[in-house]
Amino acid sequence: MKRYKAALGAQFNDKKAQVYGEALERLERELGHAPTTDEIWRAAKPSDSPLHDAFQWEVKKAAIQWWRTQARTLIGHIEIFVTVRNKAVPVRGWYNVRRHPEDPQRYVSAESIAESPYMRKQIVDYALREADDWSRKYKAYREFRPIHGAIRKTKKAVAGRSVLARKVM
Repeated sequence: MKRYKAALGAQFNDKKAQVYGEALERLERELGHAPTTDEIWRAAKPSDSPLHDAFQWEVKKAAIQWWRTQARTLIGHIEIFVTVRNKAVPVRGWYNVRRHPEDPQRYVSAESIAESPYMRKQIVDYALREADDWSRKYKAYREFRPIHGAIRKTKKAVAGRSVLARKVM
């Protein structure tokens, strides 16, 4: 069997990633084709399945989790237009940030973030983490070398100047 590990941000550890990866390999062999999401959750449904604990089987809890996902999807897919160099440019309308260090994360409008160096820094830091994650995910593809280099260069440039001193828009 292959060696598996949990990707950055996974809700499980490397040991579970190995179990899940092996189970998914077996499922693919049994099916004779790459599994669909429906085939995966159906294979996970029996309580003795190695994939079983990766899913929320309590219907009410699963529904609430799904509604939260739908709320994140809804608010994350609405854009507003801002003026940048006399041109209307669409940007996300809301971002999930903390207004102050002691506050919980909430969805804050792009306009409010533009006025707050603290919230702006959260967005810049998050974007850099996303770029890093993307770069790690596709590091084996030589076609993306220029992008990997641009990400490294951007990280270095941002680290070299104060993000808190600039405005978002």
